[in-house]
Amino acid sequence: MKRNIFKYAAALVLGFMAVVSCDLTDPQKNEVPSFPTSVLNKTVAAGESVEISIEPNMAWDVTLEGDGVMNYFWIDDSGMKASRISGNKAEKVVFTVVFSKDEEFDVNRVCDVYLAMGDEKKKIATLTRPSLNRSMDIYAGVADEEGFTDDFGTSKVTSAELLTFTGVPTYSLPVRVVANYAWDLALPSWLRAYTVDGKTEVTSGAAGTVDMLLTAVLDETVKNGAEEKVRFIDSSNDNAVTELTVKLPAFGDRIECELNSTEFNMAGEVLLPNGSYVEGTAVAYVLGMEGAVIRALEWKGQYHDIAYADWVIIERGEYYDDALLKTVDFTIGVTENSGEARYADLFVFPASMADVTAEEICDMNDPECGFNAEYAPYYVGRLTQAGEVPPYITPTSPEELRAEVGTYFSTLDPKAEDNVLQWDFPTAPVYHKITYTGEWSGDEGSFKVSEPYSYVKLYADTDYPMGVFSQEISENDACWISFAGFGGNTEGRFNMNEVPASATHTAAVFYGENDNILAAVLVVFDPAYTGESSGTEYQIASGIGVISSMDQNSELYMAISSNYNVTEVYQVLTNDRMLYITGKTEYWGAIAIDPATFGEYKGKISVEGAAPNFYVYTKACTAKDEVVVILQVLGADGESLVNQCAFHIIYDPDADIEAKAPFEFVYPQYVGSMATLEKHNGEYAQAIIDEWGEAQAPRYIYLLTYTDLSAASLATVTVPGKPMGGASWNNYNPNTNSTYEDYWLTHELNGDQMTIFMSEAGKVDYFLFSDPTGLPTYALICTMVIPE
Repeated sequence: MKRNIFKYAAALVLGFMAVVSCDLTDPQKNEVPSFPTSVLNKTVAAGESVEISIEPNMAWDVTLEGDGVMNYFWIDDSGMKASRISGNKAEKVVFTVVFSKDEEFDVNRVCDVYLAMGDEKKKIATLTRPSLNRSMDIYAGVADEEGFTDDFGTSKVTSAELLTFTGVPTYSLPVRVVANYAWDLALPSWLRAYTVDGKTEVTSGAAGTVDMLLTAVLDETVKNGAEEKVRFIDSSNDNAVTELTVKLPAFGDRIECELNSTEFNMAGEVLLPNGSYVEGTAVAYVLGMEGAVIRALEWKGQYHDIAYADWVIIERGEYYDDALLKTVDFTIGVTENSGEARYADLFVFPASMADVTAEEICDMNDPECGFNAEYAPYYVGRLTQAGEVPPYITPTSPEELRAEVGTYFSTLDPKAEDNVLQWDFPTAPVYHKITYTGEWSGDEGSFKVSEPYSYVKLYADTDYPMGVFSQEISENDACWISFAGFGGNTEGRFNMNEVPASATHTAAVFYGENDNILAAVLVVFDPAYTGESSGTEYQIASGIGVISSMDQNSELYMAISSNYNVTEVYQVLTNDRMLYITGKTEYWGAIAIDPATFGEYKGKISVEGAAPNFYVYTKACTAKDEVVVILQVLGADGESLVNQCAFHIIYDPDADIEAKAPFEFVYPQYVGSMATLEKHNGEYAQAIIDEWGEAQAPRYIYLLTYTDLSAASLATVTVPGKPMGGASWNNYNPNTNSTYEDYWLTHELNGDQMTIFMSEAGKVDYFLFSDPTGLPTYALICTMVIPE
């Protein structure tokens, strides 16, 4: 027992000594924490990682502090995000602080790193990711004469002007925005932004490059121009704004005009670009605000008349849209001229100047242009109408010369299709023609000239009957005629040296002192001549077709003219069942020829009639067909027939020709959108074709659609004659031989104008119009569709 107690006491003593010994030797109890001697201060970029090394001499604890911990920066703890890590004493500990890739404006992200050991805690690093500087560069689109290119140039802009181009009614500018932040767009009320293709509106943009098209909204409030700022606002900070000053030029008085022709002949026909004159008007395409006008100021050759030219007829078409700047067509025509050539200077004025007077435009002190300089920007060009050119040659003894030689004629237009001299002598101001018909004819027929000539040259027709007068006839050359001048070169005469074996041509050209041509004379021997002048005087009086002179360089012309000894060859194109052609000369016979073989024609086209007019019948034709018809006249002996002219007649059911405006509104401005009138080939047309059959169905079918009951009293239509039966096709009671009472479709006819009344929607009927043979040519379908 005592022994055990002794042992227990000894154990206690030993244990106490062990505890005392342990406290005296533990380094953790007595060591001072060893912190880094300096604080790491570093500026970092978005997405950057920073390694920090410590040498903790005891247990340690690292923490991150600052706004954005775990969102914008954190400690990479074996791939996990951490804001605190800890460990025991170690020779070296390396840990990584990671910053997010986010870039921010207006905010500096500051990360403080603290190290705690023992009872102490100290900052060992400050890591700063500074805020991003905003960057926005704006570039304006580059333009050339034709419009905007794909280039934006390299110069940054803070202001820009919207641009427009000739014939373009809009003002716009492509803009390239290069920014490092997302932005919202704030625009003036008169401006819109679209994608460069103009299809999608742009209201904001992402960081990077954004191309857009700034386009003005034109209205009365900005017609005198405007200048305001376009604001690019940071999507995350309304106070961060970049501005672009945009200017809209004044456009209220903008006016542009493009005129397709300014030349007319005596008959009032307009000159086409191909050099031919046709019935119709010139067209001026005018761009400007509504109310623009065209004025024609009479030009007298040396000064302007203080009056607008009343012989110039100017009409403005309809405006088809509601845009402020719009294009409208003006037609410009002239009345027939029976006097000297006349001229008018054309001006196009905006609506604000529509009331300008001729007296205001004129400037009598400026003989060169004759109008005030302030109106120069509105000058379009000089309109010219040909007038009567005095004949260069006139007979000394008119009765005798006309009886024995024939007639003289002159034509104003040197490009006339019936004048073969125009090609070799295009500068001749006037052309004449003298025709000899037999031996000794006209030998005593002298003539006088309006201006003395210096000399006269004769030219042989080297390619008869094509009319190529390139070979001059010398004194030693044998020629069927010669020229004798007298009276101090104020008179002359053509003498017949011999009677030609067949028809022939010679050109006699009169030259002035400066070797200029005074006149060109076609001297012809034609035993079949009847005293009528030749020329393109045939025209289609009834029926649908086109008649024109055949190209003299074509193979068919050469074949016809050489085989049948004719110089007048016409081409007739038709898709109608009958043509009525008015002629100029009484003919006594006709020959029908197959143009493919020049043998006997065996087709279905026939020519009938009495001089000088004839009919062309094609109603038997079911497919394309053609024939050459030679018209014959009595020769000089009064018995034989001589070929006078030829017609190449082509029937083509698919030819795209029709009578001029068979149906159109008389007062379209009153119809508005309440009725439409258009060519129709849909189901209604097919029903008519099925009813009549392909052979007899009307070829031209139009559809008149009413969309408002009130339009019935407004839609007056021009029509090609009186409708068959005098009423709509189904409005006829065969039992009473009269129209049904209270039919839903009625009309009133006044000449070629017909007012059509509809009383019920959803029904369809049509009017028929026939040709002179009684077959239907036109159909006018009438229906009413009331929109829901």
